[in-house]
Amino acid sequence: MVYGKIVDGGNLPRITPARLGARLRWQPSANWSYQLSGTQHFTQNRVADLETTTKGYLRLDAEARYSWNWAEMRGEIDFQLLNLNNESGLNHTSFFKDRAPIQGRTAKLGLRFYF
Repeated sequence: MVYGKIVDGGNLPRITPARLGARLRWQPSANWSYQLSGTQHFTQNRVADLETTTKGYLRLDAEARYSWNWAEMRGEIDFQLLNLNNESGLNHTSFFKDRAPIQGRTAKLGLRFYF
């Protein structure tokens, strides 16, 4: 954890709150992989003057990925579900934290080619 104090007293602004995360990855074959991850963002109440506190939140994500080789090229297609629990939260270090919360539940489909 990081703490910042000003010499004359008080806290430094925009210090990131503590986080704790875990990831579980499973690769049943050379082509397929799956991943579940979670990150707990803790409450930040050690704030500077004119700064507001932020509540903690838990973010859960999931991903499935398929990879293949074709000629001299490698391809990947992945599907991600982000913020599965649709948790509301604020990024404490953002200048816009009170106007721009984290994204709600999101689905992404991606396609990549490496050549």
